[in-house]
Amino acid sequence: MSRELERRLAEATEEAKRLKHEFVSLEHLLMTLCRSPKLVEILEGCSVNVQKLKKDLQDFLKKNAPIISEEQLESYGGFDSWTPEFTLACHRLIQRAALQMKSSGKNQINEGTLLVALFYETDSPAVFTLAAQGL
Repeated sequence: MSRELERRLAEATEEAKRLKHEFVSLEHLLMTLCRSPKLVEILEGCSVNVQKLKKDLQDFLKKNAPIISEEQLESYGGFDSWTPEFTLACHRLIQRAALQMKSSGKNQINEGTLLVALFYETDSPAVFTLAAQGL
């Protein structure tokens, strides 16, 4: 995995934690990937309005992401001890990207590989927000 991608995954986790979202979802990942210059270049090259995409993802997360309760936080030893879990869809995404990377003869997963793998999660609101812009 590229360092840039590792940084974006950590940012997605930090963002979910800051918002007290119980899980790190594909929407969190896509939102933080939109901060990557490489991915922004790819998306804009496909006529995606990245600012609108980020706003749509933020709106979705605000309305739909489950918030961790105070009782749950206490069971983890408090906010500082707690880290949001990646959803199963996020795990599948990373596994799929790794398989695509190996089959293409490359040695690193990058933001572009993750974007391609994302489209296999057809029921995902993250994919829906991209499709709404024609991607």
